[in-house]
Amino acid sequence: MIRLAVGIFFITLPFVELLLLIKLVYSWGFFLTVGLMILAGIVGAAVIAQQSAGAFRQALDAAARGETPHAAVLDGMFLMLAGVFLVIPGLITDAMGLLLLIPPVRQGVARLAFNSLLRHAPFEEDEAEGQRQRARDPFAGAPRRPPPPGSGPVIEGEFERLDERAPGANRKDTP
Repeated sequence: MIRLAVGIFFITLPFVELLLLIKLVYSWGFFLTVGLMILAGIVGAAVIAQQSAGAFRQALDAAARGETPHAAVLDGMFLMLAGVFLVIPGLITDAMGLLLLIPPVRQGVARLAFNSLLRHAPFEEDEAEGQRQRARDPFAGAPRRPPPPGSGPVIEGEFERLDERAPGANRKDTP
C-alpha cells in the first residue's frame, strides 16, 4: 500500500509542480519565478558540492574511531538528497529540500528510513529458521560463511627469507 502511494506521488508530482509554477508566474511574475528557481538550483548545487566530500570525511572519521559510520552516511545522503530536491525546479521539491536542510528534521527522516530498512531487511535470526527457509526455497543455496581458519589449501615447500641473511653470506650459493 505504501509503495502504491509513493508511486502515485512521484507520478503526480511533476504535474502538481507545473501547476504551482504557473500560479506563481501569474502572481509574482515570470522573472521573479525564474530567479527563484535559479537561486534554489544554485543553493542545491552548493549543498551537493559541499556534502560530497563532507559526508565521505565524516564516514572515514567514524570508521577510524571504530564506530559504524551509518549515522554519518545517512546524514550525508539526506543532505545530498536535499541538494537534489533544490536543484529540481518546483516549489514542492524545494520545500522538501529546505526541510531536509534542517538538522532535526533530517535526522528524524534518517532515523525513520534506517528503522524501516532494518525492519524489512532479510536476515536470519537463528540457524534453524535459516535451514527451514532453505528447505522451502531449493534455489537459496548454502549459507555464506567464511571458512574456518586453517581450512584452506596446504602448499608445501622450502623458503628462505632474504632480509634475514647473514651480513657476510656468499651470494653465489643462491640459484
